[in-house]
Amino acid sequence: MCGRYVDELTGEEIDSRTRVSRFAALTELARVPRYNISPMSPVLVITSDENGRHPRIMQWWLVPPIADDPTAFVRRYTTFNARAEKLAQSAFYRHALTHQRCVLPVSGFYEWQAATPRKTGSSKTPFYIHPPAGEAPCWTLAGIWSTWERPGQAPLHSCAIVTCVANPMMAWIHNAKPDDPRMPVILDDNAMATWLDPAISDASALTEVLQPYPETRMAAHAVAKIVGDGAHLIDPLPNGRCIGEDRGR
Repeated sequence: MCGRYVDELTGEEIDSRTRVSRFAALTELARVPRYNISPMSPVLVITSDENGRHPRIMQWWLVPPIADDPTAFVRRYTTFNARAEKLAQSAFYRHALTHQRCVLPVSGFYEWQAATPRKTGSSKTPFYIHPPAGEAPCWTLAGIWSTWERPGQAPLHSCAIVTCVANPMMAWIHNAKPDDPRMPVILDDNAMATWLDPAISDASALTEVLQPYPETRMAAHAVAKIVGDGAHLIDPLPNGRCIGEDRGR
């Protein structure tokens, strides 16, 4: 799954990765570094249509049009993540899969590793997962989005991050459910081009690009168990485990 992520990207870095038109001109999307983005937060997504790619702000917790009430829906359903293998079947997601896809630009994300062997009361170690040295600083996570509308109420635009089966590195970190380790879908250039192509609506062709990202293009390090916000949240934990930090050097 993906329950927290980091966005310390500049507008230029997002432009370079996503090829968004006129990003810098949109003052409501001013770049403020955020190191602990959580579900229900307003987040930047990139959508697309026949006129190109567009930056938008949406709630990170998808509320589908069929929901009777957004507040009640969020209390009942956990939809800030959407499993890739269920997109085409779910009443919450299938329309978004074929018609309302997006990507979320991120600097990296957090995942928690359970202690092994597991003991009662044992704590988890947070890891920060990010592009290694030498790679572009912006990852694009696959997302879907939706708009909830009712007469007399403001439209609610919301999104979910798509997850897939974890690669070996992420399975080692996300070990709380060893039979079902997950990770967010990170799209490379070709996969992103397919995912954001408004002319593609075939569910099979779209889900085909939702694959685990190669662990050789990822790095991770343990971080401290602190809350709040600030760049110190992603500082490596002294004597903590590091994976792939020297790749690309």
